Amino acid sequence: ASIDGLECTVYEDSRGGLRYSVTDSDTGASVVDDVQLDISGFKPKVVACHNMFCVFYMDSIQTMVVQFIHTAHPDILPRLPQIMFRDGYGSNAYDVCLYQTHPVIVMQTDVGLKIYNTHFTFSGFNTQLNIIGSHEVDVSTDIQCVAVTVDSLNTFWVGYADNVSNTV
Repeated sequence: ASIDGLECTVYEDSRGGLRYSVTDSDTGASVVDDVQLDISGFKPKVVACHNMFCVFYMDSIQTMVVQFIHTAHPDILPRLPQIMFRDGYGSNAYDVCLYQTHPVIVMQTDVGLKIYNTHFTFSGFNTQLNIIGSHEVDVSTDIQCVAVTVDSLNTFWVGYADNVSNTV
């Protein structure tokens, strides 16, 4: 993801957990290089908005969190990531995209596939991402892979595959 002349890459690492790097988009110079983001996180997805990188990832098979990396100080992380979902359901199929300036999350839950609209609350570096609405996409609970995007007409497109090789 890129914003404000910076590019952020987050990746699962063989040493365990997640690490991130931030580079200057113009020069390729390293701003932050190979820093641990979370010791147990997996399945990261990064979107850029509001002068920050929003890094979504699974902290356990039941918990999705978001960590904010502000472009003004990409080397300083908030103390703890914000818990987005802790639904007790053993799936980690999800995707994130931007709708206007806010992340949209599509996630497998215990009642099916749902799409969540979000809204930011800012107070200095204390950023909060709030769920402001949800919509049920499908009642299937065996989804293995999901993808979401928004087109130029503001139509949400959700694709997914379940456990029996069906794709929608």
